[in-house]
Amino acid sequence: MNLTISEVEARWIRCPIPEERQHVSDFGRIETFDMALVCIRSEDGLEGFGEAKGSVGSAGDCASLVTCVQHELGPRLIGHDGRQITRAWETLYNGTRDHYARARGRGFPALGRRGITVAAMGAIDIALHDLVGKALGVPVVQLLGGSCRDRMPAYASGGWADADGIGPQLESYTQQGFTAVKMRVGAMDDTVDVSVERVRAARGAGRVQPTCAVSCVGAVSRAASKPAMKPRMRCSVRSRGSRPMRRSSTKRGSCAARRPNLVAAISCWRRNFSTDRISIAGSPIGWSDRRIARPVPDSFQPKS
Repeated sequence: MNLTISEVEARWIRCPIPEERQHVSDFGRIETFDMALVCIRSEDGLEGFGEAKGSVGSAGDCASLVTCVQHELGPRLIGHDGRQITRAWETLYNGTRDHYARARGRGFPALGRRGITVAAMGAIDIALHDLVGKALGVPVVQLLGGSCRDRMPAYASGGWADADGIGPQLESYTQQGFTAVKMRVGAMDDTVDVSVERVRAARGAGRVQPTCAVSCVGAVSRAASKPAMKPRMRCSVRSRGSRPMRRSSTKRGSCAARRPNLVAAISCWRRNFSTDRISIAGSPIGWSDRRIARPVPDSFQPKS
C-alpha cells in the first residue's frame, strides 16, 4: 500500500452544548465543544485523523491551529512516506534546519516551536499513527507496543456545582457506573474555605461513596491555601528511606526564611534527597516567597 502523503487538511469543528449541560468555572461558561480536526490523506486514498485543542477546556478558538496546519506544517509533509512518523515529527520540529538535525543526530528546533505550533504538530502525529494503523489493520495501541492490561478503571471528571449541588452532581456520575469521581475547586470558589465546604458537602451524608479526587487546575496558590491547611497538617518532611525531618529555626541543618544562603541550602537539599511526601503548615517560611525551605544535610554549613 502506498502511504505517500498527498494532502493534509485541517478543519475547525464547533459543537454547541445544550444549556442544561453547560457548566461555569474559573474559565467562564463553556457553551461549545471546539477542536481542530486534522486529516492526512495518502496517494491510495487512505485517511488518518488527529485532533488538537486551541485552549484549556473544551471551548476555544481553533482558527490559528487550522492556519498552522494548512499553510505552515502540512505543505512540508506532501510527498513524505506516512509510515515514517518520527521523521515527520523531526521535519516539522526542526523546520528549515532539518537536514542539520539528521546529519548531526540532534535537534535544531525552529524558532516558535511552542504552544499552538506544537499542538498542531501533535494533531498531525496522531493522524499519522491513525493512518499507519489503518494500513496495517491494527489499533494504534499495537503500534505503541501493545496494551499492558485488558481493562482499566475509569473515573468521571466534573464536579463544578456549589456546596448545595455538588453531592447530587457527583452522585449522578456514580449512578452511571463510575467507581471514582473528580471534582474541581479553586479560583471559582473565591476562598479556600468555600472549596473545603464543597468537598465536605461532596463527601457528606454518604452520598458519594467511591474514590473522590479533587483538582485545583492550577488555581490555588500556596499562600492562599496556608490558612486552611495550618490546623490540619503537621510541619514535616519525609525523604525516601529516612525518618521524618522537622523544620526548626534553632537546630543546626534547618533553614528559616531569613537564614543566609537560603537558595543554596535548598539546592543542596534537592541534590541529596528525593522527597516522597511533604506536609507543610505552621512554618516560619512564607509560602508567597515561592522559596520553600526544606531540611538540608547536617554536613552542609551555610556561610554567615
